[in-house]
Amino acid sequence: MGERGILGDVDAPLGFEEAWNVVFAKGRLTRRDVPLGFDPHAFSLEAYDEVVPYVAGFEQVAAQAPATRSGLRWRYEGESVLFRHERILNAGYDELVERVDIAGGIRLMNDYIGGSTYVVSRDSAGRIERQAERNLYLPQPNWMAFSGGQYIDVCKLERLHHAEDSCRISWRTIASPNGSAVHDDGSIAFERVDATRTRVAVCGLQLFTLPPLWAAAEPWLTGPVKDALVEESYRRFFTATLDNVEAAFEGRDHRTGSEPGATLSWADTIGQLVQLAKAALPEDPLAELGRRLREQGRPEPDLVDANGFRHFSVVPTQPVREPGWVAALRSWQEELVEVIEADGGRGR
Repeated sequence: MGERGILGDVDAPLGFEEAWNVVFAKGRLTRRDVPLGFDPHAFSLEAYDEVVPYVAGFEQVAAQAPATRSGLRWRYEGESVLFRHERILNAGYDELVERVDIAGGIRLMNDYIGGSTYVVSRDSAGRIERQAERNLYLPQPNWMAFSGGQYIDVCKLERLHHAEDSCRISWRTIASPNGSAVHDDGSIAFERVDATRTRVAVCGLQLFTLPPLWAAAEPWLTGPVKDALVEESYRRFFTATLDNVEAAFEGRDHRTGSEPGATLSWADTIGQLVQLAKAALPEDPLAELGRRLREQGRPEPDLVDANGFRHFSVVPTQPVREPGWVAALRSWQEELVEVIEADGGRGR
């Protein structure tokens, strides 16, 4: 069977059932092993090495991009999205790199559903230096699966760097067999902070191909609407990616989908529904709820003068307060955070 026969459903828009699984039941999706799709030796060793300065150039810019409340930094670079997201893990560096191989960094990404890798060279210690890889990801954002979104299919050259206190993998896209990406370039780095903590940072420059429906709609989206969609999509994707790093360190299965022939248990189904519900909530749902309740009870000014002072004809005699049940939930949330932090800070 040719490659087209293997990947026919990757090259085309998804049917309704598969789109439903992408959004609501990822455990029903099957993980895929696919051909590399290119000759890794058709590229010189220097071509792999040149990935490092190329990625380093935009890493510096990404580190200065505006930060959101979640810590995600991002900005537009032409039509592309440039971003950086990091997290400090309560994990010693030596233990982390022993449990989580940096060579598999791309496969830690959220919604990675399959692919293949080929080792091109190793260093004197036997560690991977240069690597070729093909990656398949679910449509991003997932809801685009219902409107012509394809699997993201990208082929990459990768260069790895190993040091005593840090290691990283950098990559550059050389092809997208189904045309889903113009480029998907970036890096993942592990860096020792102190004896018990490690910084994990992911950085990238991405430009994906929109489905025809969204390509037609994009010019009609206002700037704030487009920015909100981009920011929310990237926040969720790379927060989940850093969650995967934690899961890999702790020995928990973080992979998307199931092995061929596997069935989804009831517990897995419930777990996916819980994750879906969490993804639909704001970053701090109780704070957001409290804010909305306060705004609902806040009177509108009769006049805002030239100096910006707000004038009211009637001033409430009592401040607007959150209902007791909201305060109780907030107290419970704070107590839960304290318990998690006392247990090592790995819960979030």
